[in-house]
This record gives sequence, structure tokens and C-alpha cells, in this order.
Amino acid sequence: MAPHLSTCTWLAAFPKSGSTWLRFLMHHLLHGPPAISRDVDRALPSIHDDERKWWTEALTRRSIVLTHKCVSAQLERFSEISSFIQVVRHPADVLLSDAHFFALTQLDSRLKKLGPGVDPAAVMQDLANTYLNLVLVRGKVPKQDRLGFGTWTENVDGWLAQLEQRPSILIRYEDLKAQPMEQLGRLCQFLGLERSPEQLESASKGASVESMKAMQEREIRNQIPGRFYNPRHQQAYGMGLRFVRKGAVGQKLLLQGPAAERLKEHFGQTMDRLGYTWNEGAGAAGPLSPALQVIRPLTP
Repeated sequence: MAPHLSTCTWLAAFPKSGSTWLRFLMHHLLHGPPAISRDVDRALPSIHDDERKWWTEALTRRSIVLTHKCVSAQLERFSEISSFIQVVRHPADVLLSDAHFFALTQLDSRLKKLGPGVDPAAVMQDLANTYLNLVLVRGKVPKQDRLGFGTWTENVDGWLAQLEQRPSILIRYEDLKAQPMEQLGRLCQFLGLERSPEQLESASKGASVESMKAMQEREIRNQIPGRFYNPRHQQAYGMGLRFVRKGAVGQKLLLQGPAAERLKEHFGQTMDRLGYTWNEGAGAAGPLSPALQVIRPLTP
């Protein structure tokens, strides 16, 4: 049974930091296994791309709502932050994941604009490279300012600064991958949930990357609208682009030499604070400081 929360709790995450995966995990813990991805969007909605009535109702019933906004933009729109769960991920993996997502969402419209005779694979690669180059040069793409996300550093630092001021918990994507039972236990402690080790293990397995990918393929094959299927992205799906990819930690693409140095220039200080390092050209997660592991639980 889901707990009666004393306030709306924001799930604060820079895009592609693992918020969808965490929402699937929480759905298992709070409501049981979802039949389709829209079940997750309805129960644990996002203010960005889910139906407005879902997240406005979630605010009313004091549930968990996803925001990608930085703190300043969040406060401009909603005026208060009562409690929150912050999810962070190494910026190198965020960058690569978001580049693929950009290609997924833009490929069909770009091919339509260019007309017949173009190579879809080349266009797909060009879209991903455009995104990567913008972030490597400027630290962000224009939409991140337009939508109130800020840069990865601005977003992460802003929420980190709020941790000691209200009920909150910080979860690193990498820790959730390496120690799912421990991190789900911390999350339950924050939410005031009592779940057995068997229930935690069931949630971890039921919301695994493999399980999510299997649901994704079913929804694309059967054209079921939701988190994993959008009818506007048919050619992108045909090219193999997907919302859920590897869910990997420490991807090496474009992270050697100058590219890695540019990322460190943009994000290095915040990376250090979160224990994020480099290992043979790929992002890695070292120890997290005890101060950032503190759980400030919700009150009944």
C-alpha cells in the first residue's frame, strides 16, 4: 500500500540521469508492477511531457512528481519545494544518453525536412554529433535554458544546496546500479515505507533495464502510446533508436583527450563533490561523502 505523504515530493533530476528507471522502481514499491509505461507516467508523472491533469492531480494528492528544472526555475513556477528526491548521474553518461535521445526525437522531422535521397544513418549521426558538440563547446544546448533546466552543474548544484533545508535524499545512478537493494532501502526509509528484502528484490528485478526494454519493444511493436512509443518517431524506431538503451555506467564514446578535458572544464568542480572521476577515459564513481548520504525522511 502506498504511504500517505504529508506533502508533494519532487523527483529532481537533470534529463537522462535515471529518473525514468527510478520511477519504474518506485511504481513497483508503491503500486506494484505496471502493465504499460503509461501506468508509471500516470502514477508518478512529469511536469514536462505527461498529461497536465496527471501531474496537477498528483500535486493535489501529495504524490511524487518529476521535475527536470533547476531550483530557480522550479521556484518561479511552483513557489515552494517542500521535499525532494535528487537523482544524479555522471555528466559524461548523461551527455551520451541525451545525444541519442535528441536523435530519436528529431530524426523523423529532420528527414521530412531534407526530403528523399538522404541517408537516414548519416542524418542520425549528424544529429547526435550536433548535440554533443554544443555541450562540449558551451556546456549546454539552447533548449536547456528555454525549458529551465540550466546546465548540468547549475541544475545539480542548485538542488544539492537545498538538501539540508527540507526532507530530502540524494541517490546516485551509479550506486543504484551497483547496490540496488541498499539504495531502494534508503529510498523506502525516506518515504516511510516498510518493505521486506523480498519486496525490494522483486522491485529491482521487475524494473530492471532488461524488463523495461522488453516492455519498450512490446509497446513499439503494438504501437501503444506511452513513455516508450510515440507515433511521430516511426523512422527513428526503424533505425533502432530507443528511449531505453544500455543504462550503462562509464561509456567511453568521445571521452578521450580533448572531449574529456572540455567536460571537466564545464563540470569538474561538481563532479569532484559527487565523487565522480575518470577511469581510462570513461566516467566513474568513487566514494560519496557521508554528508551527501544523509537521509532526511518525510514526516507522516
